[in-house]
Amino acid sequence: MNKDIQFLIECLSEDLIAMLMETYDYSLDEAADVLYKSNTYRLIENIDSELYYQSSVYVFDMLKEEIEQKEEYIEKEEILAAVREGLLEVKHAHETGVKLMTAEELLNEL
Repeated sequence: MNKDIQFLIECLSEDLIAMLMETYDYSLDEAADVLYKSNTYRLIENIDSELYYQSSVYVFDMLKEEIEQKEEYIEKEEILAAVREGLLEVKHAHETGVKLMTAEELLNEL
């Protein structure tokens, strides 16, 4: 990688980190971590993509979309984990003979 390209990548990275800090209220370390672990950054570093020539705003839009997709995926994973945990609890109760609340009792408790 030549020095000009490296310079462009560094400048773009600085801009993106600042934008992450402003948009998501991240600390410097958090913003750098998010950027450097992103697929967007891998594309920036890929010389063939020439993404380092694009504007900071354009690349930030890509990064925001990636972040939002990851957050959506995490939310789905959390939901699935909670469902899995509940099913295991029901299975355990069935195997041990422990009586669980009915759906009606649960709703009344809420």
